[in-house]
Amino acid sequence: MIQSILDNDLYKFTMQNAAMKLYPHSKVKYKFINRGKIIFPKDLRII
Repeated sequence: MIQSILDNDLYKFTMQNAAMKLYPHSKVKYKFINRGKIIFPKDLRII
């Protein structure tokens, strides 16, 4: 169960750390995938 839009886990942190250490000059793009089919308000902004 997601408690927060900022929900994080060890996997996310370690993968981000690996990307930053191994490829410090790379440009990346992240995409939000709503796997829980949670309906968010239309005015919600994810930056």
